[in-house]
Amino acid sequence: MDAPFVGSVEMLRSFTICNVQLNIRLSPNLGNGGLVWPSTFFLAEYLQHLPICGLSIAELGAGTGLLGIWAATRGANVVLTDVAELLPLLKDNVCLNMDQISKGGGTVRVEALCWGDKSEIPVSVMDCSLILGSDLVHWIGFGLFDEDTRTLLCQTICTLLRECSGKKTYLCHEIRSQQREAQLVHMIRDTGLCVHQERMITYTWSDGDEAQPSGFVYSDVTDFGQCSKISGDGLCLTTQSSTELDGEKRNVVILALSSA
Repeated sequence: MDAPFVGSVEMLRSFTICNVQLNIRLSPNLGNGGLVWPSTFFLAEYLQHLPICGLSIAELGAGTGLLGIWAATRGANVVLTDVAELLPLLKDNVCLNMDQISKGGGTVRVEALCWGDKSEIPVSVMDCSLILGSDLVHWIGFGLFDEDTRTLLCQTICTLLRECSGKKTYLCHEIRSQQREAQLVHMIRDTGLCVHQERMITYTWSDGDEAQPSGFVYSDVTDFGQCSKISGDGLCLTTQSSTELDGEKRNVVILALSSA
């Protein structure tokens, strides 16, 4: 299993994400949403090359809020969403980084959102032009969630994208199983959305030493863009199985979803 940035008790940690240092409170007692996962950093690195300043962005399953808060420091107007239990943590982390957000010219608000219920989507989220999700597709069998939420996630994204043809969603996550990744692609297609593979990152995690701090060691970064419309049952690159990934190279994918 990929390792999140976490300790055994609630703690305040400093993260540097695309040269922006942010203070984030972690809360392991809230489950996976109270942790920070590697895909957050890979998606931010991708987004930093896009014109997000002034953009209205909604982050689904924001957890600690690190990705969305970073986007706000780049001038984006961000709505962080998650289940009600995580809202106090999100609000706390927004307050901890308000100086950075204000300096960057962005704004952040926090809203409750449960996937799958169209009537429960806040207006502020419906109005956003870019939807983000980092490590949202953990599945049954990996011991992370009690239920498979992929269908509900796809339904929510479909609702948001169909409100405006210009909207786009970026999902970033580690590939833990080719079979389950293919299932996700089919679920997205079944809602009538288009899905493209934007980027594949292969990396290992280094615990570091006195000379080199801990962090990501890149093996390969491949960009695909719009030419990568997924055909068949899977992605453009063959990846290792989840068992082979433990302690070895790991593969993270960024998917772009849009209305047909």
